[in-house]
Amino acid sequence: FYVVEPAGLPPDLAHPNIHLVETPPHDCETIVLAVKPQAMAQICASFKPAPDTLILSIAAGQTLENFAGYFGPRQPVIRA
Repeated sequence: FYVVEPAGLPPDLAHPNIHLVETPPHDCETIVLAVKPQAMAQICASFKPAPDTLILSIAAGQTLENFAGYFGPRQPVIRA
């Protein structure tokens, strides 16, 4: 499990299977975007997922059209 968190992880999340990284690995099966809506464009511009990587967003105010603009129209995206 990889976490991109500029502020680092709280000590209570320390676990041998949680890895703090600067960008998600290219071969992830799923990327969960849990960022403030105003930061979404900058975050999405910072990495390029593989074409079959599922993007799951829990950010308010982001449309599927926004994500098509960030990653292309064929990237699988779920808004929750």
